Amino acid sequence: MDVWEEKYAPFYREAKTYNWLLRKVNDGREEKNLILYHDRKNGSYSRVYPTTFDEDGNKVAIKVLNRSDRIDQISLFVEYTVHKALYDKYIENGMEPKCVKPLWLRFIKFNGGHRVLCFGMELFDETLYEHLVDNGKEKIISFRDEIANELKRLNVEWNFYHRDLHMSNVGMKDGKWLLFDFGMSIFDTMVPYNKHNTAFYLNNNIPCLSHDQRIFLFSWYTHMESNEAYMKEQYTKIGTSDPLVWEQNMPVVLKNHPSTENGYFLYIEEDGKLLIEMKVKMNTIKRRKISSTHISTGKIEETTIHCSFKKEDVLPNLLYEFIHYYVPTLD
Repeated sequence: MDVWEEKYAPFYREAKTYNWLLRKVNDGREEKNLILYHDRKNGSYSRVYPTTFDEDGNKVAIKVLNRSDRIDQISLFVEYTVHKALYDKYIENGMEPKCVKPLWLRFIKFNGGHRVLCFGMELFDETLYEHLVDNGKEKIISFRDEIANELKRLNVEWNFYHRDLHMSNVGMKDGKWLLFDFGMSIFDTMVPYNKHNTAFYLNNNIPCLSHDQRIFLFSWYTHMESNEAYMKEQYTKIGTSDPLVWEQNMPVVLKNHPSTENGYFLYIEEDGKLLIEMKVKMNTIKRRKISSTHISTGKIEETTIHCSFKKEDVLPNLLYEFIHYYVPTLD
């Protein structure tokens, strides 16, 4: 059994179930155990409701799983565990936490339906990206170096790697920035629960010290301010990188293949060639008899195949938006 499955099992057995109301708008009911679902943000495996009132009437944010299968439950359990461990680490060291305060992890039934695992956290005002859109960059321009330096400190001193820190994963509360969304994070010996996960970090390799900064700065220089020299340097490094630093499933561009130009890197074979997964279009021909005449009919179908390529015939697909996520060990 996976280590996270072992840790989740007692939590699942002992967890209490809470009953909350889910409403489109406030219809005059008491503002306790209430979610207003008109205000929500959807993610890949969960959704976040910022207009939520807990059992004491406090306004909180709540992350709710889209599905309630055990794999997603364990993934959210891991995210909460890592998030709380980081928050507690700041407190233990007498430091003001640089992450959103986690509150609880519990099962909730909405309107008497099936119970769903939910993660409650302290409400913040907006994300860094939302602040940029609404108010401009004047008051947050100094945050670039502050956040980049904190990411480096977390890497070096606490062995913590966020691995997904873009501007929409930085919250703002009372004019200060706070990190959140630790679903891809590594903290010391704690790594994400990757069962059936095909995201960027299938192998959970420990990143180099520049990886978190690179992810954040790609987002910053895309939305906040331009730095063509930095972006060109990083794309050149990625484009000329050795396959030894590529993560599985990285999008690649292929040379000298008649059926397709793109694929996904799988692994390096013993002879040094690269195994690539590709989707190719093939002409399927079928013969059928009409009266005494045989007629051939065909159609183009897409199928997935695996092929080996020489190293020099495979390059990272630099047009893919998240290509920089697939090289965590590239310094």
